[in-house]
Amino acid sequence: MQQLLKTLDYLWNIRFIKGFRSLLARSFLIGVSVYQFIATAKPVISTGIDLPDIPLEVYAALVAYFGLKLEQFAKEHTT
Repeated sequence: MQQLLKTLDYLWNIRFIKGFRSLLARSFLIGVSVYQFIATAKPVISTGIDLPDIPLEVYAALVAYFGLKLEQFAKEHTT
């Protein structure tokens, strides 16, 4: 998990995505949440589509990380 967070920090600080960080973070959060919903939805599983779940620890860490980064971005860019 520590290595994952270090990698995310490195990716977050890449210069060419500087103007798109909040958009990327929101898109990632939405994408991960939608995937987790689909992977755990009983109607989807009953049709024979059984996607692997994201482990709860990883899911919570990713949501918390990007949530904090979005909060940091909002504080830095208040008018």
